[in-house]
Amino acid sequence: IIAGAPYRVRLPALGLEYDSDPSGRRLSRPFTTDPDAWDAIPEADRLAFEARELLKGRRYRQARELVEAALVEEPWNRAALLGMADLSTRSASYEAGLEYANRVLQLDAYDAEANFMAGNLYRALTRWADSRDAFGWAARSVAYRSAAYIQLSELMIEGADWAEAVRYARLALDHGRSSVPAWRALAIIGRKSGDEALADEATRALLTIDPLHRFARAEQYLSATGATTGNAGDGFLATLGGEFPEQSLLEVAIGYANLGLTEDARAIVALHPEFEPGPVHIAWLAALVDDPALLAGDHDPAFAFPYRPETLPVLEWAARNSDAWLWTWLLGLNLWALDRNEDAAIQLDALGNEPDFGPAYVARAHLLSQLRDTDPEPDLRRAVALSSDDRTVHIQLIRYLQESGQWDSALAASSAVRQRFPGDFNLELLEARALVHLGRAQDATRILAATRVLPSENARDSHRMWVQAHTLAALDDMQAADYPAAREQLAAALEWPESLGQGRPYEPEERLVRFLQGRTEHELGNEAATDDAFQAVVDATGDLDRPLTRLDLLVIPALDALGRGTEAEELQGSRGAEMAALYAELDTDLDGRMILRALQQNGRNDG
Repeated sequence: IIAGAPYRVRLPALGLEYDSDPSGRRLSRPFTTDPDAWDAIPEADRLAFEARELLKGRRYRQARELVEAALVEEPWNRAALLGMADLSTRSASYEAGLEYANRVLQLDAYDAEANFMAGNLYRALTRWADSRDAFGWAARSVAYRSAAYIQLSELMIEGADWAEAVRYARLALDHGRSSVPAWRALAIIGRKSGDEALADEATRALLTIDPLHRFARAEQYLSATGATTGNAGDGFLATLGGEFPEQSLLEVAIGYANLGLTEDARAIVALHPEFEPGPVHIAWLAALVDDPALLAGDHDPAFAFPYRPETLPVLEWAARNSDAWLWTWLLGLNLWALDRNEDAAIQLDALGNEPDFGPAYVARAHLLSQLRDTDPEPDLRRAVALSSDDRTVHIQLIRYLQESGQWDSALAASSAVRQRFPGDFNLELLEARALVHLGRAQDATRILAATRVLPSENARDSHRMWVQAHTLAALDDMQAADYPAAREQLAAALEWPESLGQGRPYEPEERLVRFLQGRTEHELGNEAATDDAFQAVVDATGDLDRPLTRLDLLVIPALDALGRGTEAEELQGSRGAEMAALYAELDTDLDGRMILRALQQNGRNDG
């Protein structure tokens, strides 16, 4: 093979082929937006587009802000109205969502997307005639045809119109033979109407598509003779598996409840011989049988998941029919999960000091501090007092103290709780962070060297703390003129210990450490190492045809140290104002103060 010559590799048996010339694989379609085109798009359309992208990433709050801004700009913007209808549906605010969907239908009564959305909203509000009409219009579009027919079939199931339910389910299958909801509808219809052949056909189809499909197993259980007595449900329960079988069971039961099949939902939710039902499970069972007495008792609030829209009316019923704080708290969590934060805050605030469960106060502290700018510390302190054996509530308090700059209090709290939970790397990292910010870098390095980190929320900055601790220790050594010790600390700062749970990126940011290495090696008389270190700073800075960052301030003294004073003066002359502004802000945080100390070590004010 001639170096640089094109080549092709073929593996016919594997169906693989590679050509070194990428031109044949290059797509001609555009992948970027023309700036002129973007500027020509109306502001409301731009905002609605950005909101739609945020919706795809489940960033609902940010999406709502953009959609609301779009509607201020253009109240009848179709995309923005549909976006608000979608967000309202996700928040279980069905009446509000219907207003937005109907405004789109006022613009175009045949709009398939708006009709489909309106159909779902009408169905949630149990307005069957309106729902059926909307889905009928949505079905005229190929894009929504299969889904609309499934919805119509389910509406017919709720009305026990088996013939129409079958017709719509079959129409849905005409547009997608692997439609799980359509086969599920046929399985129910077959069982409810006594058509065993249809039920068997649908169940076998479901298991062919998904051999682990829980609904198919539930249908087999409900179809069995004597399913509501004895141990007939054991076979179905054995198929649940997973980390939270209760949630899997509840998901199946909710599927039946959504179809108006209360008896089936009750039969499913009543099955729990292998696990202790949680409060959400109990609330569903009590609501399905309309028996508030089932809500009584001391229910464990831990690992409850009140996050489904369907659970909201159940918890509202429970909160109305019981004076126990648990149901109000779960209702607040459910509203919070559905992005109805103000409604959630009302529920959580009403709890007062009644809960005897620490995490309840942690939840309220977070929500109320976000919405009303209230001080979360009293609730966090109460959470620690109530649930002192739960290390997570301690972590929440420590993180708050650190975020609010109460470093002495944070260190005291983390040191105390580390004695209760020795070997917990989250607490070790939190203590190391406090020590770094309190200037006790050597103590922080010792903790970090002995810490073994697993991926977690508190571990994201583990390596950054490692660098900060060793860099601060090096600065202290340089200030004390102990340059051999500083060299060791800076060498350690460049390491990526596996024990910290983070791998080295391709091009890590090392300019501050390299700059300090240059100063240290110069003091130790190693001029070759000095030049290498300062050159690394210059190379990593690159061409400054971009907005400056604080670390770019290091390039001026680095150029001076390399004997390139003219370049340094030219750069300072052209970007001096930006550099002065950056220099003035260095004393605002830990990283900035480290850069400031490094520049002062150089003996020169480069602002």
